[in-house]
Order: sequence, then C-alpha cells, then structure tokens
Amino acid sequence: MKHPLSPWNLAELWENLTQVQKLRHHEWRTGSFATVGLDGRPVVRTVVLREFIPTHQAIAFYTDERSPKIKQLTANPFAELMLWSPKQQIQIRLSGRCHLECWQQGPSQRLQDIWKTIEHRPSATDYLSPSAPGSSFQDLDHHEDRPAHPHLARILLEIEGYDLLFLDRSGHRRYSLSREGELRTIVP
Repeated sequence: MKHPLSPWNLAELWENLTQVQKLRHHEWRTGSFATVGLDGRPVVRTVVLREFIPTHQAIAFYTDERSPKIKQLTANPFAELMLWSPKQQIQIRLSGRCHLECWQQGPSQRLQDIWKTIEHRPSATDYLSPSAPGSSFQDLDHHEDRPAHPHLARILLEIEGYDLLFLDRSGHRRYSLSREGELRTIVP
C-alpha cells in the first residue's frame, strides 16, 4: 500500500509543519532535539515546537537561557530535531544550525513579544525560577526572590536538510529532501 503522503515535496512538508504551530495536539508538537554536549557526547531532550517559518526554513522553540543546551549550542551550533507520527508511521529528521536569542543579551523585540503572550500562563513560571534547570533541590533557597527578568531564550533551528522515513509493512521508504527541494530516494 502506497503511503498517502509519500514522496513529499517541500511545500507539502511545510504545510504539515505549519499545522504544528496551529494545532496544540498535533503529533509533531513535541520532538526530540539532539545537541553535542560539552564533553562531546550526544544529548537528547524533548522540546515543544512553537514556530515554523517557511520563508527561512526554520523551526523555533523556547527554553530557559540557563539551560545546558544554550552552552552546548554556543560551543557547537549544529543540532538535529526528530519528529515522529505514530498514527502515520512517519519519522522526520531536521538537521541544521541553531541561532540563539537570549533575554540576558538584551531582549529583542521578538523575545519581548513572545514574553507578552506567555507571561500570564502557568508555564511562565519556568522562565521566572530563581534556580537554573538541572539545579539540585537540595541547593534551592526557597526564599529567593523572582528574578528581575525572565530567563527566556528562543532557539531557531535553520533547517539545512530533511530526512523522511515512511514505515510500511509492505516496505519502508526513505527520502532525503534538500533545502532547495531536491527529493532523493535513499535506502531505509
């Protein structure tokens, strides 16, 4: 049985990625984001996709600027994001270079606008914690004041390549899609 979405072209892929930011419960709303740790080892974590910008072929998500991934991306800006659809049996890997916007560096207008949309949501407390992500609970000073500014950062993954894997009992299919839209069939 031929998969209904394969082989995709760049426009179809973009349309699917655009839906992620519109639909809160979209299968690709969360993905596995891999960076290179400061010790040279891979580090993977789940991130929530917040923006897809087709004109720049980029995906953005937010994090605490004190998160280890910020230091990792400062040292090595290359990363990969993997999205998985259990319903459609599609895996997409997006690889590229990351660009960082951190509040501490002087908040851009974009970061200020993002903050205005989330500052009254429960998730805003994540960016207002006096302690950095990964801090030990034993080291927390429960009387610390909230910081003067949010520790909000935006990570923008500028996509340089797409790897699409369609799982199917009658035969898996895999494609490489370039930034320019060139589709190549590759071995799964």
